[in-house]
Formats: sequence, C-alpha cells, structure tokens
Amino acid sequence: MCFLASGDVNTLAIGAALAAAGGFAVSTALQQRSAQAAPATAGSVRLLAHLSRRPAWLAGMTAGAGAFALHGLAVRTGALALVQPLLVCGVVFALPVRAALDRRPPALGELGSAAITAGGIAVFVVAADPTPMTGRPATSGALALVGLGSLLALLLAHGVHRGSGLARGLGYGAAAGVLFGLVAGLLKLTVLSIGGGAGAAMSSGSWWSSWSLWLLVPLGATGLALNQRAYQQAPLSVSMPVLNVLEPLVAIAFGAVVLGERPALAGHALLAEGLGLGLMALGVYRLARAEARPSPLPGPPRTTRRPEAFGDPKTPGDAALRHALTTRSNA
Repeated sequence: MCFLASGDVNTLAIGAALAAAGGFAVSTALQQRSAQAAPATAGSVRLLAHLSRRPAWLAGMTAGAGAFALHGLAVRTGALALVQPLLVCGVVFALPVRAALDRRPPALGELGSAAITAGGIAVFVVAADPTPMTGRPATSGALALVGLGSLLALLLAHGVHRGSGLARGLGYGAAAGVLFGLVAGLLKLTVLSIGGGAGAAMSSGSWWSSWSLWLLVPLGATGLALNQRAYQQAPLSVSMPVLNVLEPLVAIAFGAVVLGERPALAGHALLAEGLGLGLMALGVYRLARAEARPSPLPGPPRTTRRPEAFGDPKTPGDAALRHALTTRSNA
C-alpha cells in the first residue's frame, strides 16, 4: 500500500511514523495489561496513581514517550494526512504484542479485523489526499476545533459512565481518540513553533510560550486518563479500534480547517473515502462483536467467562461454586 502526499513521499516522515506506531503498540499493550489488573472502582486520578507504581505500566509510558517524540518528528516533516494513517498500523502491531505478553497464540480473527480497520483508515486518508499546508495556520479555526472536540469528548465520557463495561470501553476509547486527534494537530503547531515554521505557528516569543503547547499538555493528559479507563473497562480490541478510527479523522479535520490541507472532493476520491469509512466500521463492528461473545478453547470444559485476562481468572462466583460442591461431597 502506498502512502502518498501531494508531491514526493517524505521518507523521513514515513520512517518516523512507522517507528512511532511500533512504539505506541508496545506502550498500548503494556498499559492495557496493567490497567486491566487495577481495582475496578478506581477513578481516573486514583487509577493513574495506582498505575504509576506498576513497573510494566511505567515501561509502557517510557515506550510511549519515545513514540511521541518520533510522532513529533513525523508531523514536523510530513503532513498530518500522511502521518496519521501510518500511526494506525499500531492497531495491528499491538494485538500480537499483547498475545505475546499473555503467552498465547495470536487470534487470527482479531488480527484480521484489526487489519480491516487499519486498511479502511488508510484507504480513506490516502484517497482524501489533502493539499500541503500553505500560509499561516488559522488561529480561530484551531481554537474552535479544540473547544468543540473537548466538548464532544466530555459528552462521550459522561454519556457511558453508567453503561456496561463494553459501552464504557467504547465511550472512553472514542473520547480519547477525539482528544488524541486534537493533540496531533496541536503537536504539529508546537513543533512548527520550535522550528520557526509557518509564522512560528501563530506563537510569539519562545516556543515554550506557544498557546498550542499549553493546550496540548492538558488535552494529552486527559486523553491518557480516559485511555487508561478504557483499558480497564474492556479488552484492548474493543477500545483501541474506535480510538484509531477517530484519531486520524479528527487530525484530518484539524489539518483541513487549521492548516489548509483540503481533502479531494472528486467523484472517485469520494467513492474511495466512502469505501474506507465502510471498512473502518466493519472492522470495529467485528472486533466489538468478537469480544462480546465467548471464544471456545480446546481442552477441558471451561466456564462461559471470556478467555481474555482481566486479572485473577478465578471469579468470586467460581469460588462459591467450588465451595458448594466440596461441602456437598463431604456430606
């Protein structure tokens, strides 16, 4: 599959984006493994405090920090429409990483559905083929998108607060995806201000005084907290696909409104974009449906509980059943 922007392919941006995708995949798998073992009643702040004492989660954060630096390099040298679809490769990379951490063979159905999701996003953003950034970024457009996106994320997170585990995983993942899409746009503005490009990205003075940096930090922290909640409430293959659908779409909208990267509107381009959206929806649906039903495994009979690891496989109900059977046999 080719990832092309207007003009020549930016080799540095592609290499940095793929490396970032790999780093985010390792980070995601380690963080999700730790978050699912955390107390189920912990709120976002208490959850982060708990996870900050877990070595695996800290290792995931380290990998994520390195991936974020590579992401900054990628958006500094390439358009958001080129970088963001490559980062979606992390949805494919993370599933075999998670399977390796769990010491189980990777589920081919999950990998196939993840590939459909990632392929759909790639088809959509490549078909969109926005024009390169020209002129000075639009300050009013950036602030409006940040405000609307933050409100949407708040509504998504609040709306699923009392829902089921799957609903909360999808809702928190969607909210995190919206915020991470905004963070991608703000990251580009910040790294441009560091390099003095595009009118120093609307910033006056030193790069640390850039308003985009000061918005990026709280939005990124909030997205991280919501992402951890999504990992805690549902398996990786529930929250991560919806996050990876919304993140590039929001970033592309940011590029169009703020950076002037106009998507293609020709008939064949719109048809390909619709195909990409359809593949995204199909991949997310298949992943969510696979996680909503038990997956029979070879070997002795098992309970109907899903084989995905959420901590101790012996639930209180299993313990009570074993106790009842033992008491009855002893009598």
